[in-house]
Parts: sequence; structure tokens; C-alpha cells
Amino acid sequence: MSDSRHILWAQKRGCNVRHHPAAPALLVQFSSVRPSCPSGPESCSVPTTPSDACIMAAPPQLRTLLFAVNALLRKRRYHAALALLKGFRNGAVYGAKIRAPHALVMTFLFRSGSLREKLRAILQATYTHSWNLARFVFFYKGLCALQSHIQGETYQAHSFVSAFIAGLLVFGNNNNINSQINMYLLSRVLFALCRLGVEKGFIPEPRSDPFPWFTGLVWGLVLWLFEYHRPTLQPSLQSSMTYLYEDSNVWHDLSDFLIYNKSQPSK
Repeated sequence: MSDSRHILWAQKRGCNVRHHPAAPALLVQFSSVRPSCPSGPESCSVPTTPSDACIMAAPPQLRTLLFAVNALLRKRRYHAALALLKGFRNGAVYGAKIRAPHALVMTFLFRSGSLREKLRAILQATYTHSWNLARFVFFYKGLCALQSHIQGETYQAHSFVSAFIAGLLVFGNNNNINSQINMYLLSRVLFALCRLGVEKGFIPEPRSDPFPWFTGLVWGLVLWLFEYHRPTLQPSLQSSMTYLYEDSNVWHDLSDFLIYNKSQPSK
């Protein structure tokens, strides 16, 4: 395909082609051209995806490489293997997005130390969460694909077995990050199992909304544990509840009553 058609179609797809060497003259020359495919879209040599259209504005050598990579990604024969790689990528990105803001807030609210130490803690927590989630997705999808390949079809047990093995390998180490992730999942799993039990008829459908009673039970238990069995709670939860329920009992003047949580040390 000529540079003129590359540039014209890239422009129509929303790509910035002003920096292409041939763009100024060619865009004027072909501004009224409307390429068509008389035999239908399948016979047209002009790519129709946004990715392909943007690739057209790239230098020829890079353009060839990118088209080759895109052609490889579209081959169904490699789909299972490529899905593992994208799963790893999505796990890493999602883990970083979830952990970084949480670690930032919790570190600057409750952690003592220098700025360098706090930043190091934030980066370490983000890296751990991102790396673990990326590996879990990779192992889970790989084990599911392996079981389906061996047995010739997919069964519901494949999901449980794959996640069980991947969870042991990745999240089996008892640390703060893994503990938070597992506790987060546990609450969702319990909710889902209750709904599934009602849906399948194993649990009678409640006549009224049970959520208020559930809420009261949860808050009653957690405050009882905090007041009388505090070491059984997670450290992060202990810190949050100490800030809310104990630090609010202590003040000396207006500064640590309204402005600060604790009085500032004198210089």
C-alpha cells in the first residue's frame, strides 16, 4: 500500500499523521479520495481496525513489524498461549491500580518513619500485590487450559482445581498483602454461597431483607473482638479502630481536639 493511502486512512481513523514526512502534500492531494472495496470488505487491502489504521502512520520498518505482530495475535492457534500472557499483563496492571492508592493512604495515615521509608513501603506493597496477582492469573488460566486439553472439554471442576493449586503456589505465604486479599475474597465468597444456596433451594428464601441483621452481627462481633480480643484482628484493622475509638478519648487542647489527632511534639 502506498504512503498516500496509509496516511489518508490513518487520518480517517483518528491518528495523528502530521509528523509523517509525506503528510502535508499527500493529505491535500487525497483529501477528497474515498477508497472503496468493490468486492466487499474482505477483498479490501486497507485495514479497517483502529490499530491497523494507526500503524499506517508509522515508519515503514516499524509498520511491517507491527503488522506482523498483529497478524500473529489474531491467529486462533496461538490464542490459549497468548491469553496467558495477557492475563499476566492484566493481573499486574490491576494489582498495581488496586494496591498503590490503598498503600499510599494507609502508609501516610498510620506508618511512622522518613519519607524515603514510606515511599519504599508503598512501592514494595504495590509490587507484591501486582506480581502475585499476575502470577495467579497466569497459573490459573494455564492450568484450566491444560485440563481442558487433556480431557477434551471443559468442566466446572477445572476452575476450582486450577484456582486451588494457583492459590497455594501464589497466595499461600502468610503475609499482610496475601492476608488482606484472602480476607477480601472470603467475604465475597460467603455472600455468593448464601445467594447460591437460596437460588438452588438449599437455603429457604428469607421473607424479609436479612441485610440489617447481618450488618448488626458483623459490627457487634468486630467491636467485641477489638475491645476484648484485639490481637486476633489484622494489624491494619487494629490501627484503623484504634484511631477511631481510642484516640478519640484523648486530647489536651484545641490543637489535638480538632486539628490534629495527637498533640505535636515541641521543637
